Amino acid sequence: VCANYTWTTAFTQSVSGCVGIQNAVSQALSFGVYPNPTAGILHVELSGSIAVTEKIKVLNALGQLLIEQNLIENKATLNMNQLNNGIYFIKIGSSTKKIVKE
Repeated sequence: VCANYTWTTAFTQSVSGCVGIQNAVSQALSFGVYPNPTAGILHVELSGSIAVTEKIKVLNALGQLLIEQNLIENKATLNMNQLNNGIYFIKIGSSTKKIVKE
């Protein structure tokens, strides 16, 4: 017994989580902080020449926002004198660095 078969296959592709240029920039930020540990004044500098509109956020260990400041020409100086000594996190976009205030 011979039979002829025809196979038809349909493919559906779903794409989610697309990243635009602005999102790609914020995800790939690289920055430095100094001095670390700090006595109160902290300098932040972004690497690279892409102008970024992200804000700098200082968070405590519980994730609470303590300071929020704009970058100016990819640099900022943060005054952390009002914060208690301890460990804090500097967040710009999706990048985070740990700092210590002494």
